[in-house]
Amino acid sequence: MLNAQFDFNVYDAALATFAQTDVSFKNLNSKLTEGFSYYGWNNLMGIISGNHDKGRFISYAGGSLSFDEDAKYAGWTRKIGVGNPLGYKRLQMFNAFNLTIPGVPTIYQGDEFGQPGGNDPDNRKMMQFEGLNDSEQQTLAVTKKLTALRRSNMALNYGTFEPLLITDNVYAYARTYMGNVVVVVFNNSNSSTKIEMELPARFAELNFSSNFSSDFSKSGEKLYVKLDGFSFDVFTSI
Repeated sequence: MLNAQFDFNVYDAALATFAQTDVSFKNLNSKLTEGFSYYGWNNLMGIISGNHDKGRFISYAGGSLSFDEDAKYAGWTRKIGVGNPLGYKRLQMFNAFNLTIPGVPTIYQGDEFGQPGGNDPDNRKMMQFEGLNDSEQQTLAVTKKLTALRRSNMALNYGTFEPLLITDNVYAYARTYMGNVVVVVFNNSNSSTKIEMELPARFAELNFSSNFSSDFSKSGEKLYVKLDGFSFDVFTSI
């Protein structure tokens, strides 16, 4: 009997949401919480950034690869790049989501920095250890920071999952484990957004630290966050 498989329901919803601007976070939250009804919070499902049967996330997010084309044929017939550099920001959000929700984060080689490509075999390029451009280096640094948070914070490994705010372009949720709290917030729009959210009453006395340098303040059960377009932050209780 299998203990786990790749969670393609969450992958498909996250790909559609983070690689585009016209897909609501409400759909992603619905698919995620539906999975919890089957697997629970403390599950071993593989939360994937991609695999050998999929076109590269960043090529979809940057527009070099279209959702309505055959990604395998495209990979054979033309060079597929990133397209719009905003694809890197979207990839950073996508990786942040995968590394902060329940399940086992599984980064397909190259998605840690934004390797472009179509479907198999265009998504099987050699590992790139050097020669990264500025956007790739910055994306890799964000991924490293996220993986360090995931390894070191028990709430991100074993915590409950609680949606806090869900709109078309803003998504926030909390992970809690034995008094340790992490709040994750996304802005999937192209403009800076001021976000106000209600926190659970049990968070009223907690203080938080920003891990990605966004402007924020907290007053009792209210959290106020300003996020740039296509950005996120992870707040940890201190």
